[in-house]
Amino acid sequence: IVSGGVSRDIDVWNVSTGRLLKKMRGHTDAILTVACSPQGTVIASGGLDKKVILWSMITWEKAVELEGHDDYIRDVKFSPDGKLLCSTSWDRNVIIWEVSTGRRLQTLSGHKNIVTSADFNEDGTQVVTACRDNQVRVWDVETGELLKTLKGHTDEVWDVEWSHNSR
Repeated sequence: IVSGGVSRDIDVWNVSTGRLLKKMRGHTDAILTVACSPQGTVIASGGLDKKVILWSMITWEKAVELEGHDDYIRDVKFSPDGKLLCSTSWDRNVIIWEVSTGRRLQTLSGHKNIVTSADFNEDGTQVVTACRDNQVRVWDVETGELLKTLKGHTDEVWDVEWSHNSR
């Protein structure tokens, strides 16, 4: 289990024993989100310091610091193959990152408020995003094109997840 919070630490726990295995430091403000890559080799974290940090689960050290957002990081998610990471922010943008290089591949813009959550589809070619503007959007990862805007919520949308049963 991986956790992060106001202490600015990433804690890695053994769920069987309840023992803290590792404490990693690198953020300068509270951590709002953490995610583990599907392969279990990388941890991503983001928070109030406006940074996304990738951590090696092999060396337990900071691998790379990703800077590109102008406000708090709200969510980070890995693609199903672990090659890409998306980060959402209070700056109203979503950034798609290449995990191996830390390179920014796309910036998805067009939200009218804080982007609260994102998720990749099963093959990693699309991202769905939730926003406090009451809308859900679907984007093409390769081109950054907005494919669909789903309207129907009557208030802020705080979370979104792609169903992987093709429905």
